[in-house]
Amino acid sequence: MMSMTTKDKLLFWVVGFSLLGGFLYMVSDILLPFVVAMIVAYFLDPAADKLEDVGFSRSMATLTITSIFFLIVISVVVLIAPVLYDQLLSMLKQIPSYISMFNEKLLPKFSILLEQIDPNAIEKAQESVSEVSKIIFSFITKLIGNIWSSGLAVVNILSLLFVTNRYFLYAT
Repeated sequence: MMSMTTKDKLLFWVVGFSLLGGFLYMVSDILLPFVVAMIVAYFLDPAADKLEDVGFSRSMATLTITSIFFLIVISVVVLIAPVLYDQLLSMLKQIPSYISMFNEKLLPKFSILLEQIDPNAIEKAQESVSEVSKIIFSFITKLIGNIWSSGLAVVNILSLLFVTNRYFLYAT
């Protein structure tokens, strides 16, 4: 029989944990709703037990807790959405005043500086601005992609609720 040395054991565990970490990373989008569902169910299980003690069935307790959750989320969205909308509109209305303030106060100072700068430096600055605009465009494209993928978060939340309800129903 051949015994493993400490180095072999260490290598085994490092490779094993690396493979496990890689696997979990690759399936993290799939596992997230289930993990979150288990955590939520763990913390809400005492509430379901209390409702059962009062006389609710496990199904009714789960339905009650889920309904309360949705009411809270909908209430928060209804309360916060108008405030965010008003602030966004206010910010958009202020943009022209910011532009005029920039033109009045800062543009003259920049024009004085531009007269003192070498023309080659101005060309380089224009190239830099072009590169920065490409980076900003790339960022906006990625942001839109992230917003699109966050739409998939709704699907994850729905699956989370489904899994949580199933866990509540069968956990006793």
